[in-house]
Amino acid sequence: MSIYVINLDRSPERLERISSILSDMCVGFERVEAVDGNKLEAEEIDRLSGPKSDGMPWTPQEVGVALSHKECWRRAATSPDSASIIFEDDLFFSDDAATYLKDTSWLPDEFDAVKLETVGTRVISARSGSVFKGRRIVRLYSDHLGAGAYVISRKFAQELARLPEKLSGQSDMILFENSGARQIYQISPAICIQDYVLNGHNPGTTLASTLEDERIPLRKKPKSYGKTKLKRELTRPFYQFLNLTKKILQYMKGNSVKPIAFKK
Repeated sequence: MSIYVINLDRSPERLERISSILSDMCVGFERVEAVDGNKLEAEEIDRLSGPKSDGMPWTPQEVGVALSHKECWRRAATSPDSASIIFEDDLFFSDDAATYLKDTSWLPDEFDAVKLETVGTRVISARSGSVFKGRRIVRLYSDHLGAGAYVISRKFAQELARLPEKLSGQSDMILFENSGARQIYQISPAICIQDYVLNGHNPGTTLASTLEDERIPLRKKPKSYGKTKLKRELTRPFYQFLNLTKKILQYMKGNSVKPIAFKK
């Protein structure tokens, strides 16, 4: 499999770190120069980005990350390999990760993408699946966002490479938002995890997420009072019951509803 690592020119220390890790695994890769959102003009961001499905405004770094993944998809679409791996440069790996990076026999016969990482959120997945070297490869039936580490088939990459120039969503949303409608798989336990998921967001450190720096202020919502707060409190039990019902239905279907673990 071809392996692509997304890396900003202004982050040589991150490239040095992941280069060393992959070298120790005897795994080669191709660096993909990340698009630096901080260097994009506001007019260019407006031209390249459409409305996001989550309703939040685009941040410059989000546009840069999305464009970087689009370049990876373009390369994977023209690769001689039937599948490619795409990495961001802030990953931690399991001790046996090399086994999965150098071997393709564990991949499903037909798939669009296989997530190698976890972000620790609860997901719906098949309880059963093939097992390779102690890890299970299971179908995903719900969103499992994050695009730090995944295998993508050439066919799916070709489909994504044909998307319009104007961005319709962040790369992880495009890849994994409709997992149930595509052939999306998850390796469980995961063999990769991003630094901000494993260690939390630590601004100013080598592996600090610039995306999180921009997103945190946007997530802060003003406190609600009066009717708004009353409505929220009155509807909370309904949504809790609805979520519980969905979980029970998935169990009845034979699916698992729980976070994907990372196993070192």
